[in-house]
Amino acid sequence: MFSSSDGFGWSKLLFSAMCAILLTFCTDVTNGLKNLQISIPQAVVSGGSAVLECTYDLEGDLLYSVKWFRGKTEFYRYVPKENPRTRTFASSGITVDLNNSTDTRVSLINMQRELSDYYRCEVVTDIPKFYTAVGSSYLIVVVPPKSRPQIETDKWKYPYGEVIRANCTSGPAYPGVNITWYRNNEMVKETSETVIAGDVNGLVETIISTLEMDLKPDKYRLECVANQYDVYKESSHYHDIIQEAPESAAIQKNAAATGSRGVIPFSNMLITFLLAMSYWILELV
Repeated sequence: MFSSSDGFGWSKLLFSAMCAILLTFCTDVTNGLKNLQISIPQAVVSGGSAVLECTYDLEGDLLYSVKWFRGKTEFYRYVPKENPRTRTFASSGITVDLNNSTDTRVSLINMQRELSDYYRCEVVTDIPKFYTAVGSSYLIVVVPPKSRPQIETDKWKYPYGEVIRANCTSGPAYPGVNITWYRNNEMVKETSETVIAGDVNGLVETIISTLEMDLKPDKYRLECVANQYDVYKESSHYHDIIQEAPESAAIQKNAAATGSRGVIPFSNMLITFLLAMSYWILELV
């Protein structure tokens, strides 16, 4: 038979053991793999390269593997215990530059439009814990236009009161470019855009941006700029237009006065003739 003091002793021992287990568990969680961060460019130009980085803190644990995926397809693996440590998968359609790829970075070359996707890094620690951390981000492969945007207007001089209409056209690209208008080097916001589908997949787009303005009489210089993320930016040639001034009353009066100097009105001629006749008659009398 156990005395009450023995029961208290066993309870105390059991409580201490549970605390030790919990402390060990909490310590393992705290000291495990953490601080995984990925750095993936938002966009790259078709045919170009991209460097994807994946950094992490093992907190004293050993690294088991680092794997990279495009969508659900693995394309690169780093395992420090294997020889060679790096491995690629041709079925992914991605070309990896192994000479510039490690456990924390992978270098991709000859990127193509169809490789636009989510890219994911998966880090796993070695036995006995096998902690796993994952990070992902989207990368788009841009196909820029082959030429700079073009501005078109139906005329270069507009009568007073007529609305000025101009189009800026940027050629086929993926994705369709963003177009920004400038008038005398100041950005214009009042625009509308039309998207025209390009290739059979509808992936390449031609963009037409229309600008309509009701302006004060003056000379204006138009410019449109096409851009795709931070990898492409091109401006059109300058396009000059004129909004004519109205013909004022003063101008009309001066024009009439100028025209009267060369022609004597008929009423003035008649008065002169009558005065001359009256003078001649008086002379006869």
